[in-house]
Amino acid sequence: MQRSYDVVIIGGGVIGSSIAYHLSANPGFTGRIAVVERDPTYAASSSSLSTSAIRQQFATPANIRMSEYSIGFLRGVREALSVEGYEADIGLRERSFGVFEGLTYQEIQQRWPEQGERWRRRDPDFGAEGGETLRDFYARCVGTATRLAAAHPGQNIALIAHGGVMDCLYRAALGVALDAPRSWQLGNASINRVLYSPQGFTLVGWSDTHHLEGGCQDSPLDEGSDGITTRAT
Repeated sequence: MQRSYDVVIIGGGVIGSSIAYHLSANPGFTGRIAVVERDPTYAASSSSLSTSAIRQQFATPANIRMSEYSIGFLRGVREALSVEGYEADIGLRERSFGVFEGLTYQEIQQRWPEQGERWRRRDPDFGAEGGETLRDFYARCVGTATRLAAAHPGQNIALIAHGGVMDCLYRAALGVALDAPRSWQLGNASINRVLYSPQGFTLVGWSDTHHLEGGCQDSPLDEGSDGITTRAT
């Protein structure tokens, strides 16, 4: 194992990992990087257990700009994080809102009142310029979930995605129309269960948040794990 590094990053959560990735991807940096993380599997790391989200509304201008960059990065993550020919599957990413992105509801209404009204009515065939229609978004999300489920028959798989993706799966499981108002919960960090068969999805359980009750359940990792991951350039 390499014992000398130019940069040591303490904590491999979303911030630490992002710093390591962007630094190593910078052509002007030629040093070696170490990321020190007590849970190298990331299964119990704070980032994977949080209700993290990327929000472009109700934020400062600086946060909005960072969110816009992050969303752009995530949409291209298939190529950016490809490893030895394996590409990340990003079919469950959030809906693209095109020119609406980065704007408040009031700003959308002021600039494009008719389009804003179609968006609020959940018009399945409406998509802002440069964005997706609701129908296309639904087809992508349900199609991706179907493909993943069909590739793992008889197995349990975990899909971690945006609330809009979960809304599509709920509608698919219960046959709810795309333009129907939402009357069900989409809780942050909730567990939603659907069963797949060749005939489609059926609902098993929805918006289960019992695992969040009782406050923080963090526990230390077993002693003896060095918890060190490294990435050298």
